[in-house]
Amino acid sequence: MKNEYLRILGMVTFAVFVLIYPGLMVLITKSGINESDKIPVGIGKSIVNTFKLLVLHICYLFIPAFIAFLIISFATGMWNIPFVMMGDASNMVITADMVLRFFQSLYITLIGVMIVCWLFSLIYYVAKARLANFNSLVEALKIHKVFRDIKQITFSKFIAWYLVMMVILTLINAVLMIVLFIPYFGFILFFCVLNPILTIIFYYSLGLLYSEVSDEKEHDFDLDKFQKEIEYLKYGRMH
Repeated sequence: MKNEYLRILGMVTFAVFVLIYPGLMVLITKSGINESDKIPVGIGKSIVNTFKLLVLHICYLFIPAFIAFLIISFATGMWNIPFVMMGDASNMVITADMVLRFFQSLYITLIGVMIVCWLFSLIYYVAKARLANFNSLVEALKIHKVFRDIKQITFSKFIAWYLVMMVILTLINAVLMIVLFIPYFGFILFFCVLNPILTIIFYYSLGLLYSEVSDEKEHDFDLDKFQKEIEYLKYGRMH
């Protein structure tokens, strides 16, 4: 019976923190964009947003990281030793210098991939804000408009916001980790209450930052539509 309760608890935890929690942060971001003080609740919307975020994660993080890994690893010659070994492993003599060059190349590759991931993670945050604002995965995937949004916010202001939020939340998080020393309850309190609150603060702040981006509908002037409206007003009154 006890194992059954633990299984149910595990399933509920999985549903909340894997399927609902990420998507809920999109709704929190939307509240920040609207400068609303209400916490949105929508299990269905949160689950749908979670799957949308998975697509964004693949497009903005996984694919760039994979491409960067391939380019940098081949450029640094990291694959030289494995390729030679596959060609003629029996006559292959691995020297200390070759091993050293391999690990140097691996180190440079990993550093390069980390930098690329960090840069694209910034783009990913703005894409996530676009997803919250337009409730459209297609809009979030329009990377040229993501860059346009960053330009409207200004890159310096965006970086300053990111660094300030990271420093403040990291320090608060470090202090709150004291509760982990409370047996049993401390772990639940930290990961199920305190840490989610900090995450909500971060994404609400992201929404507030993105609220400075002007609505596309105000900027995308449709000349054809305007001309049709003029013609309707002009000829409609005549008839």
